Amino acid sequence: MVGTLAGNGTKGSDYKGGRRGTSQLLNSPWDVFYDPVREKVYIEIAGQHQIWEHNLSDETNIAFSGDGYERNLNGSSGLK
Repeated sequence: MVGTLAGNGTKGSDYKGGRRGTSQLLNSPWDVFYDPVREKVYIEIAGQHQIWEHNLSDETNIAFSGDGYERNLNGSSGLK
C-alpha cells in the first residue's frame, strides 16, 4: 500500500515544521528511511539540505537535522 505522510505536492519553504500530515508542505523531498523501533519516518529534504522526522503516532513533521543552509558546521574537512 502506498500513501502520503506529508506534503501535498505544493513546494513549501518551512524550515522548522510542526504541522500534521498533508498540511505540512515540503521542499523537494528526496528519500525516506523508516525506523520501526522509534515508529518514525525520516525524510531527506533536498531543497533545504535538511532531514525531517515524521512521527507515525501523531502524524507531526518536524526538522530533525540541519537548519536549511548549505554549509559545514562540523569544522574543517581538511580538503582544499
